Amino acid sequence: MSDAPTRGLEPFDEHNQGLGAEVSGMGWDNPKPAARYHLVVVGAGAAGLVTAVGAAGLGAKVALVERRLLGGDCLNFGCVPSKAIIRAARAWREVSRAAEFGAPQADGSGDFPAVMERMRRLRASISPVDGRSRLSGLGIDVFIGEAAFIAGDCLRVGTKELRFKRAVIATGAAPMAPPIPGLEVSGYLTNETVFSLERLPAAMAVIGGGPIGCELAQAFARFGAKVKVVDIADHMLPREDADAAAVVEKSLARDGVEYL
Repeated sequence: MSDAPTRGLEPFDEHNQGLGAEVSGMGWDNPKPAARYHLVVVGAGAAGLVTAVGAAGLGAKVALVERRLLGGDCLNFGCVPSKAIIRAARAWREVSRAAEFGAPQADGSGDFPAVMERMRRLRASISPVDGRSRLSGLGIDVFIGEAAFIAGDCLRVGTKELRFKRAVIATGAAPMAPPIPGLEVSGYLTNETVFSLERLPAAMAVIGGGPIGCELAQAFARFGAKVKVVDIADHMLPREDADAAAVVEKSLARDGVEYL
């Protein structure tokens, strides 16, 4: 089992319990390794899952190793939760502008905890696609734990040794905290912890004006937080076409996002 199977699944409500039952080491005993695998895949994010499932579909004997959560960023901390948040934020924005279209004006504030509960429910409902049961049903041996190569054709997961002909490393990336004085004591969030929020922050500073920073900034601004985006570049989305980036920056400004 993973040493911290529920880490990243806060709050541990019924939805995150369901997610954990599918994608974490919670309640999971690693199988007995085969004598030798055609392929061992280290990392069960988007790349690792596609590699493992594709190889198994071609008849290979495959082992998939993940130290934390199957599904990687896309399911747990990226595509799925962020799009659920974006959709809710768009609904809030439309309601706030309803009077422009002659529609009844909404009264009162929105229910941010309900937004986050919906996100967790949707994420849990999708998780079986990347879950242990489906992968095992495809003939893939799933191992939850830290992988360590101990020879050119062998790696260890816990007490289990996996011998292989080929290995694929698909471990992805992790959030990096920039060396900003005082940041460590500020209680900052990353894309791996922001989706555990249960209360809407009154104000939020987003460090980084790339795609993830922009989508989070716009969503939280539409929920009613005062949002500032901070970046060393002179405009948002510095890696994109400047004209396209300008359109995005104007859109976020209309939602109240300030760029510094």
